[in-house]
Amino acid sequence: METQTRRIIAEQQKEMFAMQQEAEAARISTEKTRATANQQGELVTAEIGVKIAEQQKQKTIVLAQGDAEGVRLRGEGEAKKIEAVGQATAAAYRKQNEALGQEAVTAIELIKKIAEGNVRITPDILVAGEKGGMLDILLAQLVKKGAAVPGAGALALTNASLRNVAIPEESAPASAAAKE
Repeated sequence: METQTRRIIAEQQKEMFAMQQEAEAARISTEKTRATANQQGELVTAEIGVKIAEQQKQKTIVLAQGDAEGVRLRGEGEAKKIEAVGQATAAAYRKQNEALGQEAVTAIELIKKIAEGNVRITPDILVAGEKGGMLDILLAQLVKKGAAVPGAGALALTNASLRNVAIPEESAPASAAAKE
């Protein structure tokens, strides 16, 4: 009898363990479902955040493509403008050349460039004559600058002090004149 009782108890325990195992599996499933339900708000927020980020990425790409297209079109427009101005200028030069001749057009353009660039074509100081030497040039420079001639000490002539000075080879009386 004792063996029989033990056998019945063992079978009952076996059934009980199987039921406990089923209960634990159900509890795990329930806990998992409960945890998912508890996190559902955050999951939805994260999902929506991903969608928003994807839309912002697409927006940035479309805006960048629009900007690039705008830059390209502005560049093409500027290039066409420059080309039209160049062609009009070339046509005007051709007509001037036909009307006045190449030498006259060249002279006109040369005078325009001199006027625009403040190009000096005459010297600031002119020293002329047989006896006009370096001392005359130096004195003319000093007079032009309004400086007093130093009584003692050596004066050094530099290339800068001789700039814009012309010495004609004519045989005229020596003179030094400063032009303003």
